[in-house]
Amino acid sequence: MHQDVSVFGSTYIVSLINFKSRKKIFKDVEQAVVILTIKNSKRSKNDVNVISKVDNENKETTSFQTSMDNIIMDKRYNYFIFIPSTDGILGLIEKIYNSSANLKENGEYLFGTGAFVWNQHKDLLIEQKTSDVIPIVYAGYIEKYNFNKKDIYNEKIGKKQFALNNDRLKTMISTGQKLIVQRTSTFEDLQRIKACLFKDDFIMNNSKYLLENHINFLYRKSDKSQAIETNVLKFYLGIVNSRLLNVIFSVKNGNTQVSSSELNLLPIATSQQDAIIEAVNRLEGNITKALIDSLDEIIYENYFLSNFEIDIVRNYRR
Repeated sequence: MHQDVSVFGSTYIVSLINFKSRKKIFKDVEQAVVILTIKNSKRSKNDVNVISKVDNENKETTSFQTSMDNIIMDKRYNYFIFIPSTDGILGLIEKIYNSSANLKENGEYLFGTGAFVWNQHKDLLIEQKTSDVIPIVYAGYIEKYNFNKKDIYNEKIGKKQFALNNDRLKTMISTGQKLIVQRTSTFEDLQRIKACLFKDDFIMNNSKYLLENHINFLYRKSDKSQAIETNVLKFYLGIVNSRLLNVIFSVKNGNTQVSSSELNLLPIATSQQDAIIEAVNRLEGNITKALIDSLDEIIYENYFLSNFEIDIVRNYRR
């Protein structure tokens, strides 16, 4: 529904309220997305109240004032407004974006989205492996730093592990090692981006596979089919799984999706590239909190964060 309300021409935003848990505030709510579009080229000079609410009993976790310029994203994000939980995160985000590049505007790589939609190819799905089938990689296989191929067979909805090789699938087939990312997440979870590489045995046993459309993957801009060096994949794996990048993504993303376009706009710094790759290598087959925390420390160095800024990231909560 479109409604032209002329009163908007003389109004300005006074407060932005972030409902930190939709289910605690709105009974039986299923959706968490509100889109408000206001066409108005004038920005108020007054500061805006930013409030984070925990429940429906008027409890507020944070409340502060800031300029509209601090919470309106640039044209790359179509000038969306984002609502930070604290004012301390604003300066940190500005510093990181000002000193970093992103994949869309720089570099050799981009994130794209898997092309296979399983429920549009039910006639090709099969549960048992035969000589002429292609394995389907589902988003549920992706864990943070770990590819965990699970039994996803669901007789009721018809979801199966393989697809019969067919001409209809030619343009959807993938090969080789890839960095893959879940495209859906839990809104309340701070670890919004979950990424991994394939395990070696999966690549050895499967010369080709299908990535379902709930998966993002890193590819080379010049040629999607050309393999990316393993160390490059490991570098980006460490970056996108890091607490820092997940905090930034959590602040700026207002829904449960992890879209390829948003991944391509994340700030990427490379000052500690070799150290990040080495830290990711140490995680292979030994994914522990201590090693993940150690990698996060290298990521902070990669973005030249001060101790004060590191504390903001460590203590950030949605």
